[in-house]
Amino acid sequence: RVSFARAIVGDPAIILYDEPTAGLDPIASTMMENYILKLSDELGAASVVVTHQPSTIQRCADRIILLFDQKIQWHGTVDAFYSTDNPFAHQFASASLDGPMTIAD
Repeated sequence: RVSFARAIVGDPAIILYDEPTAGLDPIASTMMENYILKLSDELGAASVVVTHQPSTIQRCADRIILLFDQKIQWHGTVDAFYSTDNPFAHQFASASLDGPMTIAD
């Protein structure tokens, strides 16, 4: 809570959240997502949320920017993200091991 208070004390135009639901159970994640939406609404601030959690994307995002290998691989609306034929977006949305995004062993 102290981090949130510190972040909003200057009436910011943009609030950055870095993995706000990492390590949280589904109920706590939902509470955090609600808090992000409430803060954005009450402050009139834009929220930039860095996340790997599909639930956070679906609940908190208007637009998505998918980064991989230090490059923007896809950007657009949430609805378009789940229906695009972009191989990066498709792999992320389907949680598939097959696709252009690989991780070294």
